[in-house]
Amino acid sequence: HNFDTGTGNRLSLHIGVGAGTVSILQVGGIYDRWEYVVAGTPLGQISIAEPLAKSGETVLSPEAAAAIDGILKSEPVAANPRFVRLLGLNERPEACEPTAHCEVSHTHLGLMR
Repeated sequence: HNFDTGTGNRLSLHIGVGAGTVSILQVGGIYDRWEYVVAGTPLGQISIAEPLAKSGETVLSPEAAAAIDGILKSEPVAANPRFVRLLGLNERPEACEPTAHCEVSHTHLGLMR
């Protein structure tokens, strides 16, 4: 955040985080052109959370906040109190197991490049 690009401009970030299942498809092949399509409820969450984050902030959807409950310090966002602004990590978070996984069927493997 607030990175000096060396051109007289600064690069700043704001981040919106969602949680849930997403589907990622690789489509195309004509003229060896490939595109990715991403779909799922976390994208809707991100579309709300990201504009709520000011420069240098990270805002989490209710689903994302629930997935890491007890690990972070947060406060409700005034414009939408269901969403929370990340303030930091707790001093000693309890150990947690990763929950993300990826399932790819043999049918889908043929479509991937």
